[in-house]
Amino acid sequence: MAKEGIVINIPRKGTFITSYNIKDIEEIYSIREILEGLAIRRSIKYLTKEDIKNLENIRDEILIASKNKNIAEMVEKDMHFHKVICYSSKHSRLIKFWSEMDYQIRTLLIAADLVFYNPEQIAQRHNQIIEALKAKDPDKAEKCIKNHINQVGKEIIDNLKKRSIVPPLL
Repeated sequence: MAKEGIVINIPRKGTFITSYNIKDIEEIYSIREILEGLAIRRSIKYLTKEDIKNLENIRDEILIASKNKNIAEMVEKDMHFHKVICYSSKHSRLIKFWSEMDYQIRTLLIAADLVFYNPEQIAQRHNQIIEALKAKDPDKAEKCIKNHINQVGKEIIDNLKKRSIVPPLL
């Protein structure tokens, strides 16, 4: 868990749950943008029609969970959607780095649960990504996924600020 950034071990003090400030969130999401931008560009040449159908099914599951306000399931399905894209890139180091951030991203998404409460917006963001993949347009696909990730990162920061969970950046 320490390796994934969820807990921090302090010698002779104990193990504590990591807290994130705005800078941490910005860093995590800026790296996520770069990794997933590269992943989607590379995955276009490997994704099959069956893979695209799988992404559509996952998108539908995200939408159902969102309408049911099931945050844990929304996060699980959303991360699975992005995992499919990253793993389809067939880029082992990218997959390794993305996987190491997985728990941090999940933690942030669950902490800022309001991010997923707009089912229509969720569907639209994922639809744009899927349409770009279907068109085999790497520029559009990269732009769509980066915009999606950037927007979610901003929403996490905004929601956590409103709820006074994240300490201000010094």
